[in-house]
Amino acid sequence: NHAPFACSECHSTPEDVLSTGHLFDSTPARAEVDFTGGLSAAAFYDGAGGCSSLYCHGDGQGDNGSSEDDGVPRTCSSCHPDASSGSWSAMSGEHSRHMSEGLSCSECHSDTVDADQRIITPELHVDGEAELVFEETTMYDVSGYCTGYCHGEFHLNAW
Repeated sequence: NHAPFACSECHSTPEDVLSTGHLFDSTPARAEVDFTGGLSAAAFYDGAGGCSSLYCHGDGQGDNGSSEDDGVPRTCSSCHPDASSGSWSAMSGEHSRHMSEGLSCSECHSDTVDADQRIITPELHVDGEAELVFEETTMYDVSGYCTGYCHGEFHLNAW
């Protein structure tokens, strides 16, 4: 559901395989976790397969998600409310108001997700950017503010 992450999202990237601390260190066959080079610079690894303060498993607005290495496949609702949950207050900005009015994710994020809530462009999902591309051609994103007609309402630099 997203483009593959570079190793540097969760680990220090060595110059080569024999770099100090990479292959031969005090924890052989165990990769050290270092989030400082990625999207979740404030994240924490507990040493036992659990991570917290993660952008990549959060709501997409900050370093606030968590994940356990439990082998369970992730779904939309693993990180944020999905279309069936109705828990829109957990989302940022105007998500709660718009989703309560019956708008779908694809109406504002049509380059990322389709009308069936499937990720259609993984490179745009969990990438550190909120891409706004509207299904309706009468609505435009101008520097993060919406201008135009949407769901029967005129917006002028609305947030």
